[in-house]
Amino acid sequence: MVDIKIDRSGALPIARVTGELTGSGNEEFVEDLHPLVCSDGAKVVLELSGVSMVDSSGLSSIMNLVSRARLTQGMVVLVAPSPFVSGVFSATRLDSWLDICPTVEEAFAKLEA
Repeated sequence: MVDIKIDRSGALPIARVTGELTGSGNEEFVEDLHPLVCSDGAKVVLELSGVSMVDSSGLSSIMNLVSRARLTQGMVVLVAPSPFVSGVFSATRLDSWLDICPTVEEAFAKLEA
């Protein structure tokens, strides 16, 4: 089960994802997060420190979100993936394709550059 909280109080939205990002949580992930990247140049921070598990469906959801943003000159920056998620990104070599920062502050700096 996945839980998604979106903080829109700042200049850019921060989506905090916790739980397991697997097939059962993908529908919620898509419904909650894809509207954030539909406009041209949309920028989103995706905080993943609370994600304990990700499977191929979860990876696909993340990749689709990032790809959708890039299609409209937008950007999604992932923040502080949990050790398990970080290991999956490394094993699949997605860490070289994704924008990943250790802190929200560094993600904001990257998005504002």
